[in-house]
Amino acid sequence: MSIDSKQRIIFLDYLRVFAFVSVLVGHKFYQEMSSFVMSVPTPHITEQYFINLFLSMFTGGGAGVVVFFMISGYIILHVLQKEKPVEFMIKRVFRIYPLLIVAIITQVLLQDAPIDYMQTLQQISLMGDFFQAPHALAGVEWTLRVEIIFYILMFILSFSFLLRDKGYLLLSVFSLLSIFLFCFAPFPNAGWSKAYLSMYFPFLLIGSTIYLYEHNRVNIYALIGFVLLVFTLCFKLTAQYQQNWQQTNFILVGFLVFVFFWSLRNKKFILHPYIDKHVITLSLLTYSVYLFHNFLWTYIGQITNTMGLESKYWIVFFLLFWCFVMFKLIEMPMNKVGKKIAIYYTTKGKDEINHNPSL
Repeated sequence: MSIDSKQRIIFLDYLRVFAFVSVLVGHKFYQEMSSFVMSVPTPHITEQYFINLFLSMFTGGGAGVVVFFMISGYIILHVLQKEKPVEFMIKRVFRIYPLLIVAIITQVLLQDAPIDYMQTLQQISLMGDFFQAPHALAGVEWTLRVEIIFYILMFILSFSFLLRDKGYLLLSVFSLLSIFLFCFAPFPNAGWSKAYLSMYFPFLLIGSTIYLYEHNRVNIYALIGFVLLVFTLCFKLTAQYQQNWQQTNFILVGFLVFVFFWSLRNKKFILHPYIDKHVITLSLLTYSVYLFHNFLWTYIGQITNTMGLESKYWIVFFLLFWCFVMFKLIEMPMNKVGKKIAIYYTTKGKDEINHNPSL
């Protein structure tokens, strides 16, 4: 893969890798990890606390999801400082939907059940929560339903001055929206993901608020105040609608992991240039791994078992290979198409496409 690390925000690549590893381990290796960790003697209560905190990095993939949301909140506000609204939305559509469509169609074709075309279209649109459609991709699609609403919100706000003003008005909008979601919870109002949008949408806004603070558009007190507001509302909603998550710390862990890597943002490299390069390469597979890992796992396992390769690590190997192919054949080409179309519909015009064939 051709990578220009100078054009990337490296700390976000580390976070992407942490996020998808956390989700993958949480979904497919948590039992083994938990059994191993809990088998270690822990005579002191402090040791037990840190072990539980460590396991919270992987519980249900929740910490990874929080990190994913904060990354999106941060990067979307960043790109909207230079992209026009239509350009932004075109790029997001081509970034999200082509590979999503391939993933959902793949799942539909593999499953041994009649195809519900209307339900499939609702899932592909990412508007399934408004139609009580079940989640696709063995459940992971729920996060994309949350993200697409955030994209629409930021698209609307990009027509105003709010995304480029000092920042306190935008933070006020974020605060009011978080309170609104809390007051009108739960959404969705049924199923295992009950109130998930109400609970986790504000973490996208935390990512954006950290960006505002980084660029001196809000002060540290405003940032801390908003973070405390979001955590308080999320904890209250968890206690009311998702009691099974009350004994976990993945929300706090995900937030702290993001803040830790964000604090390293100004370093020339985070660990070592060689490691940075490979982290960037792996991070490019984040979206495809996230889409395919949960539903494709069983099918890949059936194939590897017939080959006599019974270890889960073989499933991981073939999953990463499949995701690499999907990145090269679908995701990367569609991203380039989106960029070209976006440029065409901006003031830059066709000439820039002709002069920049690598776009």
